[in-house]
Amino acid sequence: MAVEIERKFLVRDNSWRGLFTRKQEIRDGLIAVANGRKVRVRICDQRATLAVKAKTESLANAEFEYEIPQADAEE
Repeated sequence: MAVEIERKFLVRDNSWRGLFTRKQEIRDGLIAVANGRKVRVRICDQRATLAVKAKTESLANAEFEYEIPQADAEE
């Protein structure tokens, strides 16, 4: 089991745009949400994944991520 530690940052302006080194297209969608758990499908470059996340009381959340065929992710 993997552990996800979610961090959030406030972006105050667009000054960061001159600092990035590459661009990556990510498409994702939420499939289900219930009882503090969610299932997400994501396509990043040529890799597709299905993730199951469980919210906990701490900053660290349980996360299970599995690679799936891209055709399944598109569906």
